[in-house]
Amino acid sequence: MSGMLRDLIDEAAQILAFTPKAGVPTAQVAGKKYVLSNYWPAMSMSDEEGTSGGAKLIKGPDPDKFRYLWALDTEKKMVRMWRFSDGDEKVSGSDRQLSSDLLVLSKKGQLNRVTSDELKAIEKAMNKKTDDTLSSLRASIDANKDDVARDLDAKLQDRADRVVRPAFFKSLGDIKQGVTPIGFKPFGDAVAGNAWWVRQAASHVLGLLWKKEMSEKAITAWLTAEKFPVDQLGNQDIDFATNDLYYTLGDEWLPKRP
Repeated sequence: MSGMLRDLIDEAAQILAFTPKAGVPTAQVAGKKYVLSNYWPAMSMSDEEGTSGGAKLIKGPDPDKFRYLWALDTEKKMVRMWRFSDGDEKVSGSDRQLSSDLLVLSKKGQLNRVTSDELKAIEKAMNKKTDDTLSSLRASIDANKDDVARDLDAKLQDRADRVVRPAFFKSLGDIKQGVTPIGFKPFGDAVAGNAWWVRQAASHVLGLLWKKEMSEKAITAWLTAEKFPVDQLGNQDIDFATNDLYYTLGDEWLPKRP
């Protein structure tokens, strides 16, 4: 990023910190007021909104709805963006990578200029929104499951406990001793050996194990061999059930966020 461009962004952000532009809504997060945004990165994939039946409607954001929260960490020069309604993180990168987006946001009065501690507080609040949303969805789905679906959940849990869990926790022990998993590339605040590095490395390993042992293809073949009534399942039941279990076990097995 050029010095002139950084100066423009900093100047706009400093003004924004005290006098948000008229018409730009704000929201309270972790006891502080932040501006919301209707800006979606021009070079990114369109936002996705869930529709009934589990399908996804892919479209760009409604310009009249301020659904995003953009934050620039002025100390570490990192940028994050979340969908405010459910805390889903949509953008993460350096100010250099997102310089054109920062300029647009600054001109629109929709960029929050924050400290590293403030960014962590925002992240914590957004993670809670995501957890609450997932918990609500899971409760709704569980309430409408039939016996076959519940049997599927039990089978998947059993397989994860017998096959994935031992391998994961063995690798986690190695990671905590400083062993870098094959193919792992840390990002953000992760530095070899620190808490973020350990969590990211563990997440990487869990993803690899899940892809190998709990893919839809592997599970379908296993269930068939187990004489499970696969023909009574819907087209996406296995996919939905394994994904749900993946996120549930991730919450339980992965080291907590620093």
